Amino acid sequence: WPKPLPSRSDQVPIFIIGPSRSGKSLIESFLARHDGVLALGEGKELLQTLDKCFSDQGLTKNFRQEMGLVNQDQLREIGLAYRHLMAQHDPDVHFLVNTLAAHYQYVGIILDALPGARVIICQREAMDCCMRIYFNYYATGNPHSYDQGALVRYYATYWRLLNFWRQRYGERILHIRYEDLVVTPQQTLPKIFHYCGLGEMPSLVDVSLNTQEIGHWRNYGPDLTPMQETLHEMARVHSLPDLLPSQLGSAGLDDMGPCHPNAPQGE
Repeated sequence: WPKPLPSRSDQVPIFIIGPSRSGKSLIESFLARHDGVLALGEGKELLQTLDKCFSDQGLTKNFRQEMGLVNQDQLREIGLAYRHLMAQHDPDVHFLVNTLAAHYQYVGIILDALPGARVIICQREAMDCCMRIYFNYYATGNPHSYDQGALVRYYATYWRLLNFWRQRYGERILHIRYEDLVVTPQQTLPKIFHYCGLGEMPSLVDVSLNTQEIGHWRNYGPDLTPMQETLHEMARVHSLPDLLPSQLGSAGLDDMGPCHPNAPQGE
């Protein structure tokens, strides 16, 4: 693919946002195939920028109380400080990808302070995603992940805020479902590349992704009863129908093309 010729001022930050195990790293791995893309994983540069800029202005990062108080001058300062910090990675790359899950709190700041930023929100069926989080061991943080009820309540809060950002910013945010990504990558990945400004993506005839993880939670149904019950409660209380399990399970994938057990899976 052609390598763009950027200046430091036109680097495009791409924030891939979603809960753990929702497919963020999978999308990042495809974007990283482009010569002009630098994959930074879960970099904390934005949090560092906010810490410094908010401290200088006497603000905190409490988005519920003070995010709405940030004025245009402060947004401009945040944007300039972040771009300066990111340019230190590699001034020759045009696109910088970050997958830190905590960015869900700051989507408004991202899009207002960095008008050229791209925000991709990843969503996976709630039971599959929560089950994968519950089964995962985290070296640090994520204390909610070890209790099914606490995990689902955190997950619901996460999606309440992401849905708010989607309603507020509309087409400036790209919403990608994990299931679409792994079942129909030939249709889904080009949308992502186009949205990011990476141009046309070449043929994906060699791409094989694992669809066997869709609906995998059903294999553990009785053991995940607290998770299912809390998801139904949160869906009702917060009007989040996406939290309810779909009828799609691993047995319903016959018409989705071949499964590839050894193919890449989502993060």
